[in-house]
Amino acid sequence: MFFKNCGSAVHNEQDCSSRYEFSENFLKNIAIQIKTSNLRKGKTCKTVMGGLPILISIDDEAFRRRVLSGEELNKDDVLIADVKLVQTIEQNKIVNNYHAVHVMGHKESSLICTF
Repeated sequence: MFFKNCGSAVHNEQDCSSRYEFSENFLKNIAIQIKTSNLRKGKTCKTVMGGLPILISIDDEAFRRRVLSGEELNKDDVLIADVKLVQTIEQNKIVNNYHAVHVMGHKESSLICTF
């Protein structure tokens, strides 16, 4: 865990309008079920991870290129990936940002039982 100020933080009881990064963790071999995909750079996909709906950016350039070149990525497909979770404080709220940094597996929804 680390703390990193991404702006000038307010250290009293006022609203903190800056972005304050305070935690970064890596989750290995995580199953992510795709709900909607948008693999353009800087865009996030709606997914489900461990039963929780999350937005995640796919940062694995090799995987993104494969999908943009024709590999099918459909609703309910499952990715196995290493995920970086970055937590920040924005407007006095904890915000989770998920990034799939390496995609190791991709199963079509019809083949999920064969993982």
